[in-house]
Amino acid sequence: MRSVYDREADLEETIKLDEQQTRGYSDARISKKEAVPETLDDLAAKIPKLEVKMVEDGFLPVMDKMSDGRPHNGVVLEASPLPALPVKNLRPSNRTRPWFDFDLEPQRREEARINGTKNRLPYNSHGWRYPFVLFLDGIVDQGNLGAIIRSAYYLGVDAVAVTKRATAPLDAVAIKASSGAAEAMPLFTVSNPLAFLTRSTINGWRVYAADAPPPPTDNFNVTSDHYRRALDPDNTSPLVTYTRPNNVHVLPHSHAPLISHPTILMLGGESAGFRQSIRAKANYLVGIRGTRGLEVGVDSLNVSVAAALIMLEMVRKPTKLATDVQDILKKEFLVAQRLQKPEDLDDQVKNDELLF
Repeated sequence: MRSVYDREADLEETIKLDEQQTRGYSDARISKKEAVPETLDDLAAKIPKLEVKMVEDGFLPVMDKMSDGRPHNGVVLEASPLPALPVKNLRPSNRTRPWFDFDLEPQRREEARINGTKNRLPYNSHGWRYPFVLFLDGIVDQGNLGAIIRSAYYLGVDAVAVTKRATAPLDAVAIKASSGAAEAMPLFTVSNPLAFLTRSTINGWRVYAADAPPPPTDNFNVTSDHYRRALDPDNTSPLVTYTRPNNVHVLPHSHAPLISHPTILMLGGESAGFRQSIRAKANYLVGIRGTRGLEVGVDSLNVSVAAALIMLEMVRKPTKLATDVQDILKKEFLVAQRLQKPEDLDDQVKNDELLF
């Protein structure tokens, strides 16, 4: 079971989406003192399946523990665990179909009851783009995790995948930080990230790792090339740069991932970043270059802020499409549909499992 607390929008959304029995605890004296505008009693009047228990002050230590010590204003909801499909890999995709498929890991009966067993996710291409999945590895702060999910939902990312062993849990703190978005966002869990990335890449997906951009070639934090690009009216974000791994050459600002291939954006931990084995799976690197010097030691953004800026740039439809875009799309369509030799795929995945 999991707990949701304090925010009424979170509570109501959880009750609507949770197919299992939900139970709420309310301390009438505290909820009234804290001026909570909509208590569990109000929600119970609208949602019959909600069971409400009024508790005395002696139950407050239990409520404090349920909310991990965070303010709950005398209202805590106990619900089923957040559904998150255990995904083995993403399957070939193209923009002509309003969905993308994936392979699932085996689940116990109870897990399948909560997570479901569907291996197809609808998405909106808006007539131009491929599916877009956010992959989180090593985000240890629940507040950052929730904030990233909130931004991903708001900006139209199709799904968020998190590693099981290296990322913060989707607990009450993360759900609260997402302002309820975690309840509506399609969520995946990944037990073997190397195999997940290998299989998905073979199936036509391209992996972008959010990383520090290459160092500037002059004494400023923005190169002369960036200054020229900033004056280009067709360039919408001169400070978000794409590069190839082990190559400092910045790709043209016309580079638009989602118009060319189904895309996975990887984000690493707040301090250590990516594990080297994970970073090695990236086809591209994407970074944000600051416009000030490093005199005060500020050389990066908070991971949730950086994630929002990069996602915003990626989902933005290019204002001027390349003349050969149809050829690119046709090529990617054929690559995505081409069958891989099973023995080749198995060899690569076995090697990754050994590394992991």
